[in-house]
Amino acid sequence: MQNGGDFMENNSFRKFLDSYLEIWRNSSLTDMKNIISEEYSAREISDGEIVDFGYDESVSG
Repeated sequence: MQNGGDFMENNSFRKFLDSYLEIWRNSSLTDMKNIISEEYSAREISDGEIVDFGYDESVSG
């Protein structure tokens, strides 16, 4: 059984996740800018090359 703190943390995360998924489904760049940390960094493979990018590249498309 979970203690009250775990439930509250999980409930807060669930609210965030539901909100994030709705923004993602709607492809809302404006809302995505508000939810992504400016410290965001990511890596992807594009045309066989590793590409690193951050917040600015993510919100500019």
